[in-house]
Amino acid sequence: MELAQAERRRDERFPLHVPVVLRSMQGSVLKESSLTQNVSAGGVFFYAKRKLPLGTPVEFILSLPEEITLAQSIHVRCKGKVVRVIDGVKGGETGVAVIIGQYEFLADTPK
Repeated sequence: MELAQAERRRDERFPLHVPVVLRSMQGSVLKESSLTQNVSAGGVFFYAKRKLPLGTPVEFILSLPEEITLAQSIHVRCKGKVVRVIDGVKGGETGVAVIIGQYEFLADTPK
């Protein structure tokens, strides 16, 4: 019989499916677009085509539409690191959980 695993998340997660553009901060060329599966104040979970090793520092930009902000759409640049990886889910993609270390709101659409 398996014991239930204790919940380790600090922040409540919301099932938001918003665009995210991911970039590696370790010098490797990685630019990948995806949709988040859930978002919290401290992190995001999404599916990626490439596997990212645990601890990989990443930068990503979330695009929050007017329906979420209740004002104008905004872009948020976040920096963090990969804290969980789930192989072979959703059509062979990799599930990636990233903890957010810092963020900033962008005035313009990112390039």
